[in-house]
Amino acid sequence: MIKIAIIEDNYFLRTTYREYLLAFKNFKVVAANESIEEFEQDAKQKSWEQPDVLLLDIELPGRSGMEAIEQLKQYMPGTKILIISNYESQEQIINSIRNGANGYLVKSSLLLELSKAVMDVCTYGGYFSAVAASKLVDYFTFKVDEGLSIQLSKRELEVIDQLKKGKSYKEIGAALFISAATVNYHLKNIFKKLNVKNKAELISLVLTNAQRA
Repeated sequence: MIKIAIIEDNYFLRTTYREYLLAFKNFKVVAANESIEEFEQDAKQKSWEQPDVLLLDIELPGRSGMEAIEQLKQYMPGTKILIISNYESQEQIINSIRNGANGYLVKSSLLLELSKAVMDVCTYGGYFSAVAASKLVDYFTFKVDEGLSIQLSKRELEVIDQLKKGKSYKEIGAALFISAATVNYHLKNIFKKLNVKNKAELISLVLTNAQRA
């Protein structure tokens, strides 16, 4: 059972997300709050359950979601944070990753991929919608610099190149004519070689190297 919390100030959207997620037998919505402050107050209750995934809006009354990411990660180190936002700017997406978010979803297509995003962030450690992934690609070419290239095999570099396009493990496998399980195997090797834990950290690492280049 995956426990999910929602912080979204729009009542209609908050309720919609909650009802949609509750339709899945393996999801449990443990909190649905309109602000960071309300969420923190509820977290003090004895009956409170720490979520596995937190859906976090950026624009909130009081403290913004962007400002709260780092603190929330410290308070709930095991919780994956998925940003849900109307904003599609490169700056917002990149800053959310740097602050510790594990994924980014644009609200215009949120419901169509919400359940998949929750599953992927729990299984693989990260999820970025196609719009968010394309913005990252626009920001930098996603080419791994010479230092990283030395550590990775040709196939591993090909897997990373497919990640930049926002493809799923199954889609990467189809593009490279390998199974999704083999894609997962290569990613585990990449994570180990580069000392990262998931796709979100991998993207953050390559972002850092791209900026230094």
